[in-house]
Amino acid sequence: MTCAQRSPTLVEDLPTEIFFQIFGFLKLQELNTAFSDLNSRMNLIIRSTNNISLSIKVNNTNGLELLHLYSDQINHLSIIDSANVTDLPLLPKLRSLALICKNYSQWHLVRPEKMPSLKTLCIES
Repeated sequence: MTCAQRSPTLVEDLPTEIFFQIFGFLKLQELNTAFSDLNSRMNLIIRSTNNISLSIKVNNTNGLELLHLYSDQINHLSIIDSANVTDLPLLPKLRSLALICKNYSQWHLVRPEKMPSLKTLCIES
C-alpha cells in the first residue's frame, strides 16, 4: 500500500490514553465545549476522565451546570466572587478548593460531608 492509498487518520481513531493526556491540559469548560456530545465514545472518555479542574467566576451559570454535571469527577475547584453559588453537590474526589469571596457568606459551603477527600483549602475574602 502506498502513501496515497492509506486512509487518513481521524482524531476519533486515537487511543483512549491519548485523549486522557489531552484532556488533562484542558479546563472543564473547554473540554465540555470541544468534545462533549461528539459521539458516544467521546462522552464515555470524558465521563472516565479524572483530575478535572473547574473555575466558577463572577456569576458564571455555565460553571454551575458543569459543577453539577461533573461533580463526581472534579478534583480542583475555584469559586471566585460568584454569589450565585449557594450550595455544592457531593464532591467525592475534590482534593483542593479555592474560595475567593467578598464576604463570609459562602464559608458555609466548606463541609466535610460534601468533600470527603479535601486536602487543600484556600479561603480569601
